[in-house]
Amino acid sequence: MRYLLLIALCFTSHIYADEDDKCNIVKKKDISFRDNNSKDILEVSLIGETCRTADLKLRILTLEGSVIYDYKFNYKVGLNSVYGPEDERIDKQLNYLLKNAIGNSSKLPKRERDCDENNNCWGDGYFPGFEIYTRSDIGFKEYEKIQKEGIPTLNHSVGREAWETFVYDKKNKNVISVFFTSV
Repeated sequence: MRYLLLIALCFTSHIYADEDDKCNIVKKKDISFRDNNSKDILEVSLIGETCRTADLKLRILTLEGSVIYDYKFNYKVGLNSVYGPEDERIDKQLNYLLKNAIGNSSKLPKRERDCDENNNCWGDGYFPGFEIYTRSDIGFKEYEKIQKEGIPTLNHSVGREAWETFVYDKKNKNVISVFFTSV
């Protein structure tokens, strides 16, 4: 019986060996974010003790290495699955982020009026076609101006059921949220 237990333990540790692999994946792409001609870098990384419990970081950097934007969240690939750093699904997801995170403000959803005093835009008349919770941290006139300028945007999920769009505010030299939506 002891030998059977020893064999079972050896077999089990081999099955879960990927869970012990450190996760250290970093991918970069040259982009323009501060304006249509700036030279910036979009970096996505998945770093942690395992890929299942790693932190996904999304950063925008200047060529000199200054951080323009930094977002981090825990990346739980699947509660019942164990993935190693070489898993192709992880690679596909990081490549998707690199390809689709940068957009253009001319593609922002149409907005018809200001949100309420708390920046909540719930219901009809704010963003037609969006029947879910929406928010904008800027006023209607500023939103329209940004939309017409056609400047770069950063778009990514924020949590499981929310999506946010950001632009670079050249005047204040910081990143601002222009559109948030959630179910």
